[in-house]
Amino acid sequence: MKRFLLSGLLIYLFSLTYGQARVTLKEAYSEKKHQIVCVAYSPNSELVATGAFDNQIIVRNSKTGNVIHTLKGLRGFPLALAFSPDSKYLVSGGKDSRITIWDLSNGSTLKEIKAHKGDITDVAVSDNKTIATSSKDKTAKIWDFSGNLLHELNGHKKEVMAIAFSHNGKLIATASADGTVKEWEASSGKNIQTIEAHNGWVRTVAFNHNSTLLASGGDDGKINIWNKSNGKLQNSIIAHSKWLENLSFSPDGKYVASGGHDNYLVIVNAITGQIVFNSPKQDYYVLSTAFDPSGKYLASSVLNSTVLSIWDVTALNIQPKKFDSKTPQKVFEKPTIKWITENNQKTNNLTFKVNAKIISDSPLSSVDIYVNNNRFSSDRDIEEKGLPINLSYEKILYLNEGDNQIQIIAYNNTGEALSENLNISYFQPAPEPEIVADVTHDEKEEVKVAEKYVKQTEKFKVNEEVVEQVKLEEEIQVDEDLTINKPTAIAKPNPYRFALIIGNEDYSTFQTGLEKESDVAFAINDATAFKEYAMAILGVPTDNIIFLTNARAIEMDDAIRKLNPIIKALNGKAEIFFYYAGHGFPDEKTKEPFLIPVDVSGSNLRFAVSLKELYQMLTEHPSARITVFLDACFSGGAREQGLMAARAVRVKPKEDRLKGNIVVFTASSGNESAHPYKEKKHGMFTYHLIEKLKETNGDLTYKELSEHLSMQVGVKSVMVNNMPQTPQTNFSFDVEEVWGDWKLR
Repeated sequence: MKRFLLSGLLIYLFSLTYGQARVTLKEAYSEKKHQIVCVAYSPNSELVATGAFDNQIIVRNSKTGNVIHTLKGLRGFPLALAFSPDSKYLVSGGKDSRITIWDLSNGSTLKEIKAHKGDITDVAVSDNKTIATSSKDKTAKIWDFSGNLLHELNGHKKEVMAIAFSHNGKLIATASADGTVKEWEASSGKNIQTIEAHNGWVRTVAFNHNSTLLASGGDDGKINIWNKSNGKLQNSIIAHSKWLENLSFSPDGKYVASGGHDNYLVIVNAITGQIVFNSPKQDYYVLSTAFDPSGKYLASSVLNSTVLSIWDVTALNIQPKKFDSKTPQKVFEKPTIKWITENNQKTNNLTFKVNAKIISDSPLSSVDIYVNNNRFSSDRDIEEKGLPINLSYEKILYLNEGDNQIQIIAYNNTGEALSENLNISYFQPAPEPEIVADVTHDEKEEVKVAEKYVKQTEKFKVNEEVVEQVKLEEEIQVDEDLTINKPTAIAKPNPYRFALIIGNEDYSTFQTGLEKESDVAFAINDATAFKEYAMAILGVPTDNIIFLTNARAIEMDDAIRKLNPIIKALNGKAEIFFYYAGHGFPDEKTKEPFLIPVDVSGSNLRFAVSLKELYQMLTEHPSARITVFLDACFSGGAREQGLMAARAVRVKPKEDRLKGNIVVFTASSGNESAHPYKEKKHGMFTYHLIEKLKETNGDLTYKELSEHLSMQVGVKSVMVNNMPQTPQTNFSFDVEEVWGDWKLR
């Protein structure tokens, strides 16, 4: 055995340079010619086993690294390992299509079973010593420990690549090259549900510690986390730029470790999607990962390498899988949810506030709210002082026309709780009758407008209580001469105005291989400023604002999808403001421009937001007007450093013809970059946009705003940054004659 110990200095540099958390490479073990394929920890944390291309399995003492057994006699190399619940036996499966059960008291073969017609791709063992196997022969099978076949699971159309038991052994999940994850009843072998999980192969699957969540990984580079209660997608985390080979939950279910063909080992927060650690780039594909059940360590292996890497993850404060049986432990309960909002209401308001009481005796990891079985929003890592938690939960919803079934799902350490359905019916208000007095023509118009406005404001009276939909994680520093945090409220709330505001600043935390220079400086300042002025100057009611910071792909997609039904429901009356500060990027082949979520790489635009598709969605239904502000460039440049700094030539993005009542203000033109205004702690474009709103109280036309931005940003960028930046305004053919006369307020 060779044992490699990294110096304290090197470990320190790993943790500071490559990881967001202080995860360090503790030790590395190696055996000559033992190129590792798969890794497993024993349930009691005392053993760690590796299977390799040499057709052997090595079992080590996890604390010392000493080899306890070298298991020989396989007819092909193992692809998967799993310990029995008592840690006394090891089950292997692989290229020989056989299940081999090893007795770890002496290292002998207890039983060998010819199990499949193709490679065994994965094995799992439940607490009652039931064995589950998956295979390239398109089947999965369930066995008892004596080798008797209990059930054959058929239904996948292609190779079955992975298999997992739920924590209580009652359910089995399988993942397949056909793109699906299937869930089965272990006792009967009955298929319970099929999830269309990924685009392409699904290579790995795992339940969390209490089986409330199911994670899958595949060739699309995503970790998809599914809600077990309704089969809906709970979270989608873009952890790798190439396909995932494996994933595993931490013992407490809070984190997911994954290895991919981009040569990175990554640990993500399963609730927030944040990358808490990414390893230095490995020499080859990361084939296997396994958490120590004690929560202290993580093992990983790399293709064509004899090294077993042991990572110290104690800084993540992972709770162990099992408590010491000698120490009495408090039994926690699932959350309880009680609606405060009265059931079976009818309303003609598109926006509707709901209230509920959520009680939990352990920390709440997330609270999700669904409208008609579609997730409306998720609140993560709920912060409450002390236990038990007694949370007054409020949310402003956008209703669908007709009946709306609303449900809350809350998660704590024990599991998930589902509320009863809250039924709210929304019907659009009848058109207001015109009021015409016996006056002149001009006076008639004034009376009609005034009477209509009074009725609208009475009907859509905005609650003065401010409901923050997103809590900023840090105090925002802004330029004092704009008084951005306290703009004077000028405009009366307009119930038909809605805003989606996104500030994407922190890209390096959510992606592997990015330095802090790739972040978009002051993007959160920009979004926060625009939000304040949208309420005070543009008259957007607080309840009508969707506000996101550091938004991932799934969050941006959810938010954008909300706008379409809002526009449709308002029958041509909707006025939408879309504001974005963050990275933009062009497709190098098609020149199509994209908005970039914080977890999407510039080299992989599959999950980015296409501007063409965004504009089509915004203008699919009639509206009064759509106004878009983009403080981003689409050439591949950025405020500090682009997502692909090595690109030698910037790309001039393609401009598509706009349709509908839409005007788009962009921060730069052609292959220019959008620059920061460091002195003011804002983007150059946004600073001058907000400055003009403050100066005029919004009493200016779109043409006046366009001319102001073009002149001020163009001049100031050269003076401050010594770089050109020319904002441009695009508008659709439909509003070519009128857009310039539109007023901001």
